[in-house]
Amino acid sequence: MTFAASNSADLVHNQNGEVRFPANMNVSGVLTVGASDRNDSQANYSPTGNPSSPNNQVIDVVAPSHKAYSSQITGETYEIYSCDIPNDPGYNSVKSTDGNGGNLPVVGSILPNSGTNYLAYTARMGGTSAASPQVAAEAALILSINPNLTQQQVFNIITSTADKVGGYTYTNGKCDQLGYGRININTAVSQALSGTGITISGSTIVCSSGTTFTVNNVPPGYSVYWDKSSNITLPTDRTTNPIVATTNGSVPVGYRLLLIRPHMVLLLYHNIQLL
Repeated sequence: MTFAASNSADLVHNQNGEVRFPANMNVSGVLTVGASDRNDSQANYSPTGNPSSPNNQVIDVVAPSHKAYSSQITGETYEIYSCDIPNDPGYNSVKSTDGNGGNLPVVGSILPNSGTNYLAYTARMGGTSAASPQVAAEAALILSINPNLTQQQVFNIITSTADKVGGYTYTNGKCDQLGYGRININTAVSQALSGTGITISGSTIVCSSGTTFTVNNVPPGYSVYWDKSSNITLPTDRTTNPIVATTNGSVPVGYRLLLIRPHMVLLLYHNIQLL
């Protein structure tokens, strides 16, 4: 479970903000999510943790969002793209400014303003409300790999794989500004995957046809596919264990191996280079 910490800070004006309910609940395995900016620093509005507070003022991790509101730093505003409700009920076109005293985004502006069904998307999202869903998605990916993990185990994977960015002082792996750091979904998924024993073995350099790649420890009920490459040959029965794939020509770099079962897809990346 993830909760947005709040957007109550204004760091450039010496206001540290506060972690607000329900993000300040003291429940094991619940993630309190702050926001980082495009420079991997604490977003201006993201509250600073205070572990000595009796009100559980703790940030666990952060995820990328916009830097500041225009009322805080001139020229800054929302910059996160997201799905939107098309037409009047949505945020594209912009319905209001982003804060008292701010002048961006301009009411009535449209972003994106072109493309297929462009009003179904908006670039005017931000805050810890934009950061928290990223962590929820990370948790979902981890559980898609291993649905038997407990809430606390998912919490541990997310926090232990976060990057210690921003130049802050991390004590015992944690700082007040970013918690355990900015999330790294690739590292988290790789750690979850390593716990399943699923691996791809085979050369990372392909000189000619006939190179083989073996997927080991395929979970029961999964089928194996190589995504978008006609130069990989798989056996007809792709539910056996292990699965052996064979190249029949030049292999493009970085195609994805998909392990598929109903409602779940695991992505295993095997970077392949041509010699």
